[in-house]
Amino acid sequence: MGFVNPLFSQNFEVQVKDFKTKDPIPYAVMLFGKEGSAADANGKAILEIRAGFRGEIHVKALGYRDTIIPATLLKPVPAKNIFLLQQQNHQLQEVVIKPGKVIQVGHNKENPILNSRCHLKPGYQVGLLMKTPYKETAFLKDVSFYITHHGNLAPFRIRIYEISEDGLPGKDILTQTLLFSPHKRRSWNSVNIQEYEILVPENGLIVAAEWIFTDSSYYLIDSAGNLKYGASIGLGYDKSFADYYMYYLNDKWRKENWSAYTRKSPTPMIRASVITAK
Repeated sequence: MGFVNPLFSQNFEVQVKDFKTKDPIPYAVMLFGKEGSAADANGKAILEIRAGFRGEIHVKALGYRDTIIPATLLKPVPAKNIFLLQQQNHQLQEVVIKPGKVIQVGHNKENPILNSRCHLKPGYQVGLLMKTPYKETAFLKDVSFYITHHGNLAPFRIRIYEISEDGLPGKDILTQTLLFSPHKRRSWNSVNIQEYEILVPENGLIVAAEWIFTDSSYYLIDSAGNLKYGASIGLGYDKSFADYYMYYLNDKWRKENWSAYTRKSPTPMIRASVITAK
């Protein structure tokens, strides 16, 4: 571990827990100033706070209310830095799935552009819009991600969002933590999520991959000398898509489009199978 000059910054160990049960909340994200940090499976994280920072720490976790903690409350003793979050109340929609036809939505290419991929760090996300043709009523059957050879097979978290009024990812539709461990590189990797009974809204939904920290052995240095983590998702050309969505630590969701630079827009290779209602 490197030396931290207290004149410039100080490291604080924190843990995020459930307000009622006091159980750790895994993979929470903490945003402060222009920085951010992601918790591990035990809800623990290290916050490097610059000297003199008296702002707020915004704590976000799947299934919990966003919480704001004044940075001035941080203590040098880790046991005192416990962030307690309250669960959100989710009204589950009762759905009945009847066998119908299965349709593939999302990215339709089988292979990525050579050496083109999306490879990020814990707390970052990438997502793609999934929409059924003709606004048919449908339920998600499975979701798939193309994993390239540039990363490793670290697990990541699957996030599924409503589309908000501004066209960006909105509320979580999948309100439970769903970890997915890819099994093969240079290949599409799929997971069945039919048990969650997710209805595809008329305007579609966004399926995203969130990089999460599970073990330091999954860090690696890419060919450009940049520190990366975990699996790498392929990018490919698909005329059906020009935009995709990126979330960086301490930033809002952004809609990305590379066509202004490349005349084409490579998008993350994410797809889903849906079951249409009879």
